[in-house]
Amino acid sequence: MKAKLMLTALLTFVILVIACAPVPGETSTPVDTPVIPETGGTATEVMSETQTPTGEVATETEAPTETQAVAETPTGASDTDMTMMVNEQSTLAPYLVDDRGRSLYVYLNDSQNSSTSACVDDCAVEWPPVTVTGTPAAGTGVDASLLRTLKRDDGSTQATYNGWPLYYYNMDTAPGTMNGQSYNGVWFLVSPDGEPIQR
Repeated sequence: MKAKLMLTALLTFVILVIACAPVPGETSTPVDTPVIPETGGTATEVMSETQTPTGEVATETEAPTETQAVAETPTGASDTDMTMMVNEQSTLAPYLVDDRGRSLYVYLNDSQNSSTSACVDDCAVEWPPVTVTGTPAAGTGVDASLLRTLKRDDGSTQATYNGWPLYYYNMDTAPGTMNGQSYNGVWFLVSPDGEPIQR
């Protein structure tokens, strides 16, 4: 009788164990249990490719406008490599300068309208002639009809204005300087009407 009771108890235990065993393929993790990142941080929503970060304002780049020309369009010959201009920013203004602002001089030892230059050799080193490849163009305030050229003895072409050959001074180290004015009483800046400024 004792043996029967023990057998019955054993069978009952086996049935309970089988009934409580997990079904193969099931996991013990609940379906809605959130996955916590291993780093311990909070989960961040993945941004789609079309999203922009909150608060960022998309700026539209304005199309560049057409660049306006700074230099004036010169009048006169088209085969020129310089434009004659007028400086009006000096106590001696107005007077002629080239398109880089360098002062232009006339030499009273030249003969006006002679088509020759009296400044050669060492003189031409200290007072370089204004040489060009064509007839200079006339900027605002410059009389194009007074612009001409002459051939120098070395074959170069020198610009003239109102019949006067034009020169630079090698001690004018920057645009706007006029260290050659009244030099030795024979070198002068030239006015827009083509006359030496003798003062």
